[in-house]
Amino acid sequence: MTKLLFAASLAALLTATCMHPAAPPSTLECRVEPRAPLTVGGPAEIRFILTNPSREPLWFLRWNTPFEGWMGSVFTVTGPDGVELPYTGPMVKRGDPSRDEYVQIPPSGTADAVVDLANVYDLREPGRYQLRVTGGIADLTSDGSSVPRPREGHQGAELRCGEVEIAVGPRGQN
Repeated sequence: MTKLLFAASLAALLTATCMHPAAPPSTLECRVEPRAPLTVGGPAEIRFILTNPSREPLWFLRWNTPFEGWMGSVFTVTGPDGVELPYTGPMVKRGDPSRDEYVQIPPSGTADAVVDLANVYDLREPGRYQLRVTGGIADLTSDGSSVPRPREGHQGAELRCGEVEIAVGPRGQN
């Protein structure tokens, strides 16, 4: 009877542990920096930097972030006239991710990616543009053994990067 009770308790404990995803990890810190020169029609490169402030490694899914290039927009860009610019790059539908679509950031480490805004936004007018990160991380975890996770197991994370003003100058004058 004692062995049966022990076995039942152990089975319940293992089931409870395996059925619930780990608590969401601490979030990533985000920063966006323009890379001079930014010229009309391009290049208009920005550096997108994620920092892991925690004491454990974090894995994030690169979907719809600059870490995969332009496969969706994570930014809202407002032109010199105050009008929001439409994103003109590709948009993709996806199934479940593969392990190589995750990026690991070590404790207190950073990861960065550079993208050219002129490839997917109309930057034909010189002036001051406002850039805001409006997307987030589709999946973030501190459990590297759990990636890749199916879409229904994703735990998203908000990105708070603040707004950045970028000055786009006439071609040949930067």
